[in-house]
Amino acid sequence: MTIFDNLKDKQSVQADEQPSEALSLPMNEFSTDAVKRSGLFESIASRQGLTILPGRFGGEYNNDMVAIGENGDDFILLFGLKTVEEGRDIQLDRMAIGPFLQGSSEWLKLIVYSIELYDELDATLMAKFKEHVENKTISLNLLYLDLDEKQMNILPLAIQ
Repeated sequence: MTIFDNLKDKQSVQADEQPSEALSLPMNEFSTDAVKRSGLFESIASRQGLTILPGRFGGEYNNDMVAIGENGDDFILLFGLKTVEEGRDIQLDRMAIGPFLQGSSEWLKLIVYSIELYDELDATLMAKFKEHVENKTISLNLLYLDLDEKQMNILPLAIQ
């Protein structure tokens, strides 16, 4: 018999293990920091004429957003917002959507797939997004905040 046998009553059951240390409530999309980060991302993406995709796509506390759009002949994908402190490196989420690294071809394909399930976005833009992901011709960019300099930066990345 497993703990799942006890779920037949449709009620919560204990999972037979307790954390060894006290755990805190992490930042989520409703926390003050998450709302501030989301606002910064939305402001920058909107000013650049990008379309912000619904949802979150990995990152610290799964709060990274994605925006897409065209800039001349380039098709842009901007994601973030990440934060960096002095002496630290930018950390891409190694398991952003399932087991896939942010910025990888597989991660991009899963974003396309998830957005295809959501039919409230411009179909022409989504078709172009899908085409550029498949052809690996998308311009991949990371938005991050340098906490020491209090400066927003965009870093171009190669698709992994």
